[in-house]
Amino acid sequence: MRFLNTEHENKLMNLLHRDGTHPKDKKRISLFYILSGNDAEV
Repeated sequence: MRFLNTEHENKLMNLLHRDGTHPKDKKRISLFYILSGNDAEV
């Protein structure tokens, strides 16, 4: 995956951990990837 910066990557990993997202759930991972790249609080 390509990240905007380390904060983007950290936000994504945090969201995936908090949600308990299954590693094969590509749709949910994609959603969290987009949300974590947004400047708004998630």
